[in-house]
Amino acid sequence: MSIEDEQREFRQWRDEDGTWLAAGHHGETGLIIEASAGLDITQVRLVRVTDIEPYIAGRRAHLRRLRGEDA
Repeated sequence: MSIEDEQREFRQWRDEDGTWLAAGHHGETGLIIEASAGLDITQVRLVRVTDIEPYIAGRRAHLRRLRGEDA
């Protein structure tokens, strides 16, 4: 797994259904990632996000679609 384009080692655990957990460090910060089946851990890239508003807006739009509010 990489953090800001630098390869890092993470300890991994997988469940029978394909979900997984990974634990590692970035500097003095501990990280734990939980992912659904179908997400390839080798493709995960962690990057610093300074403006979360686009992600929040995308999540809201996704929830509206799920509720059938967007036609």
